[in-house]
Amino acid sequence: MKPHLSHFHISAEALSGFSRLRTAVWVYDFDTGHIVWGNEASLRVWAADSLEELRSRDMRVDMSLSVTQRMAQYREDFIASNAVFSENWTLYPKGKPLTLCVIHSGIVLEDGRMGMLGEGLEKEPVDIETLRCAEALLHTTVMITLFADDGHALYRNPAARAVVGDIAETFAGHFVDNDVYKTLASQVKLTGAGRVVAAVNTKSDICWHEVAARFSYDAATGDPAILVSEVDVTELKRTQERALHLATHDVVTELFNRKYVMENFPRFLDLVRERGFEGALLLIDIDHFKYVNESVGHELGERVLVDVANRLRSCVTGSQDSLARLGGDEFLIQTMASDIDSRTRSLIGQIQTQFSKPFHIADRSIPITLSVGVVYFPKDGPDATTLMKHADLAMYHAKNNGRNRASYYDPSFEMVGRADIFHNGALHSALENREFTIFLQPRVHVRSGRIIGAEALARWNSPRYGMVSPDVFVPACEEFGLISELGAQIFELAAIEQKKYVQQGRPLKISVNISPYQLREPSLVQTIERIMLKTGCSPDYLEFEITESAMPEDNESVIKTIHAIQGLGFRFFIDDFGTGYSNLSHIQKYPFSGLKVDRSFVNVEIEQRKLAEMIIMMAQAMGYSTVAEGIETEEQLEWLRQREVDEYQGFFFSKPLDLERFAILLRNEDAELNRQKFRSVS
Repeated sequence: MKPHLSHFHISAEALSGFSRLRTAVWVYDFDTGHIVWGNEASLRVWAADSLEELRSRDMRVDMSLSVTQRMAQYREDFIASNAVFSENWTLYPKGKPLTLCVIHSGIVLEDGRMGMLGEGLEKEPVDIETLRCAEALLHTTVMITLFADDGHALYRNPAARAVVGDIAETFAGHFVDNDVYKTLASQVKLTGAGRVVAAVNTKSDICWHEVAARFSYDAATGDPAILVSEVDVTELKRTQERALHLATHDVVTELFNRKYVMENFPRFLDLVRERGFEGALLLIDIDHFKYVNESVGHELGERVLVDVANRLRSCVTGSQDSLARLGGDEFLIQTMASDIDSRTRSLIGQIQTQFSKPFHIADRSIPITLSVGVVYFPKDGPDATTLMKHADLAMYHAKNNGRNRASYYDPSFEMVGRADIFHNGALHSALENREFTIFLQPRVHVRSGRIIGAEALARWNSPRYGMVSPDVFVPACEEFGLISELGAQIFELAAIEQKKYVQQGRPLKISVNISPYQLREPSLVQTIERIMLKTGCSPDYLEFEITESAMPEDNESVIKTIHAIQGLGFRFFIDDFGTGYSNLSHIQKYPFSGLKVDRSFVNVEIEQRKLAEMIIMMAQAMGYSTVAEGIETEEQLEWLRQREVDEYQGFFFSKPLDLERFAILLRNEDAELNRQKFRSVS
């Protein structure tokens, strides 16, 4: 139905007066998108043959998104107040541009709805740059506001008006934190310009904007003013906060992680001193967790870790305690008190009570016990490294004495148990006797599902200690300067395996982890060349992995060493990417060919994988090969397929295997592939 003149409140005399005006005047109905009345001058402006023809046009047909939003803003402001807007508009009647100064004001229609009265004043010819500038200001998504010296808004472009809940909002009122506003205002006052990233009030929620402010003048009055431009960086801010959270928290349990503990340990010690207290560390390890994992599976094993974390949480209280997961099945409680011995014994009693009840996982009752190593500060050590080492010795003393108990550090522990590995020559003997071997974890092509490589992982099956975890012997080798010899042996074992598979007509890419300590060794390049000649391996199928968090910052000799190794034909991957805080300019100094996305970014719910998606897109944009670690489900694998990730590894396909079982796995895959080929031919 066409709009009728009676739909708005305006007298016949007024219409008659408007009709005689040389200024174009028209009335617009927001709801129908039609001009419901216009005088003769408006017909010329809109290039209409008659009022009926003008009223028949649906103005929304060619209306841009920015103009549509601006119309909605007008309507809100007309309803809220007697607002009047005077703006330069470029209209396009029948496709031809016409620039007017348009005065917009509200007018109430017959049925009470809000309409808009437009008055179009033809302007002198305007230069092209000015026209384009005005159009850009209207359509840009950058929020631009001109504030008077007293803080009230003189002008907002559509993007800025769209986010403001109250048109009377002042410059100061825009900020959630008034101190941030004062900082920005001070910058403008002192230097003429300023910039902050700040939480700001918007009509929908509190958001984060990058706000740039500059001293200027109001072009209409010449009075001092402040020109402000804003960009919404809320998603970026939340992504950064998530990245920071992931960098300092364990993904599985949401507790603080080892990185957070080590970085904040000096502050903990300072607090102990400031309060006149003593401090204690309780290093907690789950007894026989390896067998728990094997009995219930890795996924349910993580549920056990979460339940352990929750029970430990119930034991810590207030600001005097903090709880962290250091990795694997190790947890740490930091506590302080005026009577630290009493506090520690109370904590241990609570822990023993909590873990006296079995865990119920997947309809199974699983008893869980803990071994706890306790150290006191400052009695048992002056710093984080010493205290953690002594707590580790105390915890292993508890394990060696039957588990399910707490042990308090004693200097005599240095001579027994796990300390033998560190101090009594066991590592030297193991290297001399070549007791180390490698396990291979398959790297699988995402699209084809075929094994195309493997990661070589160091293992030590000691005749004296049994199977020793890499978490034990690798740090020990680093501490006692043996990591280069260990690395050389592991690389040689990997090279032998790679050469073997090439000779069998089954070339595989085998990757080896390389420590930053090795990269600082002047003889590393010569060692690699020697092993190449000895084994006859092909560098085309051998790769080195450097953990991102261990990459040395701006070490020219290390960068030179990596380039020299690359010159021999080897490729380098960034391992556990996303867990460190490297910047891209730093990474680009290294000749990386690919990166491995840390399992913590993929082994989460889909809505939490934004960081993983960003990392994959960045790697692909930089021309890197991509490998996803820790894949455990078909859903995760399908997610990788959709994002065209190159390879994956994880328990979904296979855990790390000894050399014999890995060879069997390859033979079985080749046999199945041959059967498929035979069936397709026949």
